[in-house]
This record gives sequence, structure tokens and C-alpha cells, in this order.
Amino acid sequence: MSASLTLEEAADWLDAGTARVLTHLASGDLFAFVCDDELRFPAWQFTDDPNHPVLDHLSTLAGAFDDDMHPTSILGFMTTPHPYTRIHGEPATPVEWLTAGRGVQPLLELLETRRLR
Repeated sequence: MSASLTLEEAADWLDAGTARVLTHLASGDLFAFVCDDELRFPAWQFTDDPNHPVLDHLSTLAGAFDDDMHPTSILGFMTTPHPYTRIHGEPATPVEWLTAGRGVQPLLELLETRRLR
């Protein structure tokens, strides 16, 4: 829970109203889950760039998460360096990968490999 934001906190982060945040969620431009009857937005999807406050390719990536993939598993996937996604020779997390402007395809392949296990 500490690695996620409430609807109101997400709205504050994005400098938008809650209705706009829900619109972004409905269109797939944000990712959220429900915990204790409350909508939660994982913090990993937000950036520190006010001109680009959410990771690129989020709708494509979120669509590739298994329906049974628990939010903590998604958190682990997004914040763990993977040898398949290297930046300057070093394994990078999916968050780092996307923040660096890299394409989403390698992440989709990692998720597919995970699914096949």
C-alpha cells in the first residue's frame, strides 16, 4: 500500500481532477488496482517529469499483465532489474527502461516468458 497512491493523491500528482484521473484509467493511460475497497495507483507508473508525469507505453504494458498477477508481483516486475533490458550495459528495471525512452516490446516478451513458466 505504501508503494501506491489513492485516487486523490494521483490527482494531486498529475495536477488534475479525480474525474480526469478516472478517464485516464478507463482509457488505459493509468494502471490501478482495488485494495480494501479502495482504488490504488501504483507509484511506479508516475515520473518526476511534470511535462511527462506517467510512463510511456503504460496501456500496452498493463494490458499484458496476467489477470491473476497480484499487484505486489507487478511491483516486483516493474522495479527489478532484468538482464534482458540493459542500459549502458547494466540490467535495468522496466521503470528505468521506459523512463529512458526505450520501447515496450522487450518488456512484453519478459511478461510472456513469465506466463509460460
